[in-house]
Amino acid sequence: MATIENSPAYKHKFRAFYNGLEFPDPISGCIENIEDNYKRQSQNMIEDALRCNFSLEEQAKVYKEQLDSIAFFLYKFHKYNPKKRNKRMCQKLGQPWDMIKCVWFMNVGALLYLKRLDQSDRNGFKLETTT
Repeated sequence: MATIENSPAYKHKFRAFYNGLEFPDPISGCIENIEDNYKRQSQNMIEDALRCNFSLEEQAKVYKEQLDSIAFFLYKFHKYNPKKRNKRMCQKLGQPWDMIKCVWFMNVGALLYLKRLDQSDRNGFKLETTT
């Protein structure tokens, strides 16, 4: 049975924060268990990297470096309209926008799982529900 929170009448925005910076493109729509899914996917990413002999310390360093790189360009291009900002970031990072977004959300989840970030108003995930 569907709950009211998951009904189409409710709109959800799933946001990810790193060092006080919110990724400007939240995941929107009717979302069921999105936070648990991202945490589980992040855990799987960590386990896969361990099987490839990447230590937890090495992984945490890479995840932070990737987030810092994305954050740098978010700050650099913050005055641009979203379409131009996204295009410039894709050019600079050499990835499509959806991949940049995925890296941001997955890496925030991984750093939470590795306890390199504490869930707070500056770091972590936030799910908002509106009608």
